[in-house]
Amino acid sequence: MHDIAGWLKDWDAEPLPWDKVGLFQPGDYILERLLDISQNVDGALMLFGDEDREWYHEGAQPQPRDNVLIEYGIFASQLGRDRTVVCRIGDPKNASDLGGLIFLQFGGARAKDDDARSRLRDWVRKLPELTIQARDADRARREKANAPAVASVDAIYRPPWDATREVRIQTGPLKDLRGIDVIVCSENTDLQPARFYDRSMSGMLRYLDAEKNRMSLRVKRDAYLESLTAAIKSEDVELPVLPGSVLPVPTSGLKAQGTKFVFQAAVVEGKVGQGYQGSETAIDDAVRNSFARFAELSALEPLESILFPMFGVGSGRLGEDAVAAEIVGAIDKHLRTTPQIKVVYLYAFVELHRAAFRNAAETVRWVKG
Repeated sequence: MHDIAGWLKDWDAEPLPWDKVGLFQPGDYILERLLDISQNVDGALMLFGDEDREWYHEGAQPQPRDNVLIEYGIFASQLGRDRTVVCRIGDPKNASDLGGLIFLQFGGARAKDDDARSRLRDWVRKLPELTIQARDADRARREKANAPAVASVDAIYRPPWDATREVRIQTGPLKDLRGIDVIVCSENTDLQPARFYDRSMSGMLRYLDAEKNRMSLRVKRDAYLESLTAAIKSEDVELPVLPGSVLPVPTSGLKAQGTKFVFQAAVVEGKVGQGYQGSETAIDDAVRNSFARFAELSALEPLESILFPMFGVGSGRLGEDAVAAEIVGAIDKHLRTTPQIKVVYLYAFVELHRAAFRNAAETVRWVKG
């Protein structure tokens, strides 16, 4: 390890050998620290030695340390195989899952050692280019994953316990949605909607619901805020509300799109100096309370459909996969007790949301089609 670190330094690379002072601090959890390191280096070298022995059939075979195999997986998954190189020292047994992987072989004849060193130096020289390519590819993947989806019903699922109910993954801009009775909006516990031009669901709903000048399209009356304020007063709501609470707000401009209510679902909390933080534990309550409010209102006027967005993945900083799993799981559980709802929409504004909702729907074994 120290020999290779010295070569790297000679080749103008900055080595971080395992035993570098300060790389691991007292109290660090090794696996967690390795995950952090893997996101902050350009390349990784794994040394597969033959210091351990494993009994296999009738004899013992040398093999690399188990932890090095795990570490190879960590760095290869983060950096890619082309930036994670394995150097074999001696003759350790190859893991079957790494069959076909090209190694750099050290610890044999001098000519072979020199060849491996030459190939390692060539890899180090190419590493900046490989790093740039990897970052460009990652940027392209993220841009694709966060690209707005075209307006459509992407997929239709039916819970196996009731084939008359539908769960639809809905894509596209909010302004293009039609005929959805209730839209649930992810909101903070202070029930403070976003401004008109914020890139958020709350801000867009506020703009769509407003009374606007026919020519300039500028807002004349903030109907959304007026209705929200009136609902808070009429229901004697004390702010901030508890996470998971839901407040129905009747619409104005959104009625032209067929939406009668926006449900304010409090799933993120604001903290001074820290911003907003979502709560996965509030999602189940938010879905359950949305269904309860829906059942109450459907006794007063015809309601059949409700739309749920990705709760808290914007300012709330929650992960899409975890949120999708929580929402879908809660819908699967609570929809059984709300027969008034015929169609549930899962709103996927970007491709990343669509994939997360699809995976979650398959996990609970909803029937597609």
